[in-house]
Amino acid sequence: MLGNVDNINLMALLRGVADIYLANSFPASPATDSLTIPAKFSPSTEQLAADVGLYHDPEIDLVGKFFLRNGKLMASADTGEENFVELAPVGENRFVISGTSVAIEFVPGSNSRPREARVSGAGLKSRTSRQLMPLVLSSQELRAFAGEYISPEIETTCTIVARESDLLLKIPGRSETVLSPVFRDAFSGLGIIKFSRDAHGVVTAFTVHRADLRGLRFDRK
Repeated sequence: MLGNVDNINLMALLRGVADIYLANSFPASPATDSLTIPAKFSPSTEQLAADVGLYHDPEIDLVGKFFLRNGKLMASADTGEENFVELAPVGENRFVISGTSVAIEFVPGSNSRPREARVSGAGLKSRTSRQLMPLVLSSQELRAFAGEYISPEIETTCTIVARESDLLLKIPGRSETVLSPVFRDAFSGLGIIKFSRDAHGVVTAFTVHRADLRGLRFDRK
């Protein structure tokens, strides 16, 4: 269940990116959902830079990434930059994934509210993700997550090792995975690893959240 997927095609990639924000699948007839892009709109590099970063959808606990490449805004289905699609600007703070009805509107933040990415499309449930600020944890804070965890569901035991600035996830038969902090008690790597604590603040378990796998639980031994 935690293996990498090698047979990604273009349409699956497009749908996978949208699934970060949208609970439902794309409609079956993309030809009827295509969006006619209006006259060319060219945001400045400074305008695009404001949209860059990691965005968290709290409803489904997934994190996506917007980043610049060759002066254009890209969207990734995870916190990396390997699997991505290009976003076409259609207005101020508004973009679409070409050939689909998926539109992304960025809403500037304030002192009390982070920047938001609002995703919508014909026949799809609209979703809102919030921009995450960089998170740095001390080595002492990271040690609170270290230990052995077991998943009765898949009968697998894994080990989490604390390092200076991140965690290392070790699963038998797999390469070690670096877990980087993204928001409180949550790390990126194999999707989003979200830890839970008891009433005394002690870490007791974690769950794995990905577009194709949500809520797989590992209990701390």
